Amino acid sequence: MSSLESAAKSQCHLFDYHGTLVDNYHHQVGILVQFFDAIGITDYRPEHIFTEDILRKASDGRDFLNKIFTALNLKVEDQKLEEYLKILRAISLDTRPGLVEGTVEYLTKLQAVNKDVGIVTNCADEWLQKWINQVGLNDLIPRENIFSLPRNNNGRFKKPSPYLYQRAISAMGSPPRETITCYEDTTRGIISATRAQVEHIVAVLQSAFLTERELLSIGATSACKNFTAMIPLI
Repeated sequence: MSSLESAAKSQCHLFDYHGTLVDNYHHQVGILVQFFDAIGITDYRPEHIFTEDILRKASDGRDFLNKIFTALNLKVEDQKLEEYLKILRAISLDTRPGLVEGTVEYLTKLQAVNKDVGIVTNCADEWLQKWINQVGLNDLIPRENIFSLPRNNNGRFKKPSPYLYQRAISAMGSPPRETITCYEDTTRGIISATRAQVEHIVAVLQSAFLTERELLSIGATSACKNFTAMIPLI
């Protein structure tokens, strides 16, 4: 049995949200284009803005904007930055992302064979539920199986900390860990799952910036391009 087959047959399946269940790269690019239109910025080159450092490594919305304006060689006062942050958040909440290919079908089949499914994400609680409703996953993942960042966490619980995975494993009653599979698309997510001693870590290759070799080298046990390939393996 291959590593991917073993992963598909676990009892408990824990998914990252952005970039794993949803097509985060194209979603973020679309949000940025709308944001620039809203604040009147037209003179920019996409290759200077749509980079890994900005799209994947910003620690929060404020850091995201600071990186953007630095790339544009613009200085923005704190008061103006807060105004722009509100605009960015409004656009983000109103922009529906697309799902990674096979997501609904895979979750539906896992549910049909009585597997446990959950979400483990660095997203903030107050945003996540609306996003899940937007993409139609609210009927496929129980609310009690969604593990996201609490308010005012100061970054200490964020991946690559193992905290969110440890919390999910404890709450879902899922030990031993060899019966658990997680799905991640970033280095920090894979490191988080590794630190939580998750046995099966599937790298979902949606990132425009990371290769399968890189993700396997830091702890992923297998990889897939999307979830269509996983469906027959359950």
